[in-house]
Amino acid sequence: NFRLPLKYATRDKKVVELETKVTGTVSLEAHKKGINMSRIMRSFYEFKDDVFSIDKLETVLSAYQDKLKSFDSKIALKFSYPIIQPSLRSGLEGYQYYDVTLEGDLNEKGELKKIIHFDFVYSSACPCSYELAEHARKFRNKPTVSHSQRSVARVSIKFNDIIWIEELQELCLKALNTETQVV
Repeated sequence: NFRLPLKYATRDKKVVELETKVTGTVSLEAHKKGINMSRIMRSFYEFKDDVFSIDKLETVLSAYQDKLKSFDSKIALKFSYPIIQPSLRSGLEGYQYYDVTLEGDLNEKGELKKIIHFDFVYSSACPCSYELAEHARKFRNKPTVSHSQRSVARVSIKFNDIIWIEELQELCLKALNTETQVV
């Protein structure tokens, strides 16, 4: 779980540099004692200046397997991805940050499993507050207003073709319609 700045391609063909938490693991044969974890980090640093995508992880994972003599290798890149979002009323805009994890898992047969995890924070009705408001209305004849709460939808997708983080944000926004506001 070491950190370093990595570059990522955006859907509109730009490159952003984001602080990334990197977790790398390998599987070794039973008779091997293990590896020094800094070897995973040193192997990864060879790619630190590259633009990262889920497909770049295949190259990194292959290098892990070769250098560390492992039969299975996994890597997870966790970062906050900024997307400019408009406000509901003011006409202003600001950055919304989305927690994203790219995972790659390369097995001993050379098959790559690609997964993306995407967290979408939205506003939802608080069920406890709603129940209390209904109780007050029904039994005490007191009108009240329930409140909203922040909720997180975690979307995890196993995929083969490229999927953009911006596409996941748009799909979540379309499905939920109540993303938290930035401005």
